[in-house]
Amino acid sequence: MNFKQGQKVVIGRNLGQRNGNDKSEYYYSGTVKEVPLGSRARIEYTQSNKIYLRLDNGEGWYVHPDELQSKESGETDTINSKDLSNLLSETVPESDSLEKKTAQKEFAPKFNVREEYAIWIREQFPELKTHWARGTDYSALKKRKDEVMDGAKLAYEHALKTTTGCTRSDFRDSYIEISEGNLSRNLGNFVELIERVARNLR
Repeated sequence: MNFKQGQKVVIGRNLGQRNGNDKSEYYYSGTVKEVPLGSRARIEYTQSNKIYLRLDNGEGWYVHPDELQSKESGETDTINSKDLSNLLSETVPESDSLEKKTAQKEFAPKFNVREEYAIWIREQFPELKTHWARGTDYSALKKRKDEVMDGAKLAYEHALKTTTGCTRSDFRDSYIEISEGNLSRNLGNFVELIERVARNLR
């Protein structure tokens, strides 16, 4: 099924195992405890086999197209209450365990450095959203700090070339903050800024 920006959809399945994750997880990490099957959302933008959603509760979420169904479609992959209960009762991996299952990949942008950096961060550090919200240290992030900062610099330089006015100032301030204070929170703010600007430009 082809999906488009602005389309209303339902998360109908989780395909974590297809990408080497646990069966209670989604393809791009995150679990059914965080976002239950059947959650409704609107498509913010698509990129290859990755779709960024805005859930009804306002949160952003990445999914594989095969995990979605059209809100208007009757093509539902059903899951009975027993199966769902089994998924929810499983132990969700700690961040370090989840990180070990996430294959490390270098940041190698090909076109839109700024947006590709945000996607790379979400893929490589799937628990960033949790640590960002709590303001806690993220050990996997700190271990790869040099790599993360090198990528952030490239994304920032791209942002300066492709934005103007207040947006450019926002990127400048956010980039400076990454190297100061709480890395999880400040990097999370930087990535959120990239995603917000991307949505506004579409």
